Amino acid sequence: MMQWFQLNGENKNFILSVICYNIIDVKISVYLPDSLKSRLDSYVKNKGLTSNAAIRKAVELLLSQEKQSKWGGWVNQIEPDIEFPSVDDLRKDLIPPKEIID
Repeated sequence: MMQWFQLNGENKNFILSVICYNIIDVKISVYLPDSLKSRLDSYVKNKGLTSNAAIRKAVELLLSQEKQSKWGGWVNQIEPDIEFPSVDDLRKDLIPPKEIID
């Protein structure tokens, strides 16, 4: 299934198109002003990267800054399931390892 989205801002410098072919493949078109495009081209040439690789890394870095590093207070309110077997009970039928690796 293909889904297509496009946002056009009032400013002609802002165009974002996203095409989703499936859960794995997403194509994004982003307009970059000439000065930013020149800087990106220089960067990828110096680093030996493709533009796509540099943009993927930039998106990863941006999203990693937003990552929640702490659990919310709700986690402390979870009640254990007393009918669920203990870890020892779950592991009792496992074959022991041939070698213990420290």
